[in-house]
Amino acid sequence: MADIEANKAAIRRFYDRSHAGDVAVYDDMLSADFENHGGPAGDMHGPEAFKQAYIGFATAFSEFRTTIDLIVAEDDLVVVYGVASGTHDGPFMGLPPSGRVLRWTGIAIYRLDDQGLIAERWQEVDSLALMGQLGLLPPMPGAPPGGPPEQSGQDA
Repeated sequence: MADIEANKAAIRRFYDRSHAGDVAVYDDMLSADFENHGGPAGDMHGPEAFKQAYIGFATAFSEFRTTIDLIVAEDDLVVVYGVASGTHDGPFMGLPPSGRVLRWTGIAIYRLDDQGLIAERWQEVDSLALMGQLGLLPPMPGAPPGGPPEQSGQDA
């Protein structure tokens, strides 16, 4: 039987180490046959691919963070809902830096193996919000004129 609280603590530790810039966490906490399903970077296989995807986000968005606003666990699964944010000051998806502080929500489901390593991850993000803030979508009907707001780190 899975230790639900230990699994939640492991995922929190994974986020904390990652946010501290400790990229060794991907080698330490992901299983050798780790699989990622979905999300902005798409399907990935192995810890190194996932580590490189994180480095890409951290390079494109300084101060890149993902909050844990909700964490729920059952058996070997841990679900995290939160807000990702960062300043778009590096190239991203072929786009030059905009200098904007971007925020989008997402959910990730992690499966831990019998050794407590992260074996699998499924992710869904609010890509519409992200793409809109990057200026890749036309303004929504009824939206204020001028496109996405220039943010200074404060909530709109």
